[in-house]
Amino acid sequence: MASPFREIAGKSVHLIDMNPNGPRPLIMIHGLFTSLALWYHIIAPKLAEKRRVILYDLRGHGQSEATDGPFGLETLFGDLRELMAALELPRVSLAGYSFGGALALYAALTRPEMVERLALVDAPIFSERSFDRFAAPPSGEGGRMSEAQAEEAFRQSLADYGRSLRATVSGKAADGSRERFKWLFLEGGLEEAFRRGRVFFENAPFEEIKAPTLLLYGLRSPYRATGRLLAGRIPESSLKIAWADHNLPVTRAAWTGRHLCRFYRF
Repeated sequence: MASPFREIAGKSVHLIDMNPNGPRPLIMIHGLFTSLALWYHIIAPKLAEKRRVILYDLRGHGQSEATDGPFGLETLFGDLRELMAALELPRVSLAGYSFGGALALYAALTRPEMVERLALVDAPIFSERSFDRFAAPPSGEGGRMSEAQAEEAFRQSLADYGRSLRATVSGKAADGSRERFKWLFLEGGLEEAFRRGRVFFENAPFEEIKAPTLLLYGLRSPYRATGRLLAGRIPESSLKIAWADHNLPVTRAAWTGRHLCRFYRF
């Protein structure tokens, strides 16, 4: 059995290559504070029946190495390009959830020749109101969040997530999330990544995206208006809305998987 870890550009990256001899490779990108397990258990196996499906953990997530440097779209896009080069894949389809969807959208805008088909699952463009909490100038050293700002941002984010799931997130799960949250903001500069992402997408030529695009959004998601905006601007796009919140791959996994399978032509 091949090792699930690859050394890519000096970094240890955790990946799973499902049906590696299959046609039409698809790379699936998870969101913040999750891992490739988001896709692995329900959605990816069905897709891998007919095509090659590659899952990987973003830097500092899951079992991938937490490396120094900014955690922003530019950096993560560089990681994606290095992954594709290591796997000798000049062109792929992309599916991304939440922040991973923003990364997939960034890739389609920045290097359109790399992207065959594009699926965005409740992806933000950082102009949504939920990101306004990060608009205030940071008060920590080096233009980063202070410890107090990071703790307050984590508290608000955890409360939002709990309301979304209609459950209280506490104990070890909350403690683990707090550690990763603070690493991303205090060390990775995630707050600055949100601001830079907002500026990038405000000026993005969505009309120039040529890849067929599937947009899956939740009716109760804070990003539902983004889905409608993208559907109106990306020429060859289709918007599907579920009675759900932001957590579509979890709370509506069957619905999400069904639409992804149809989109990827089987």
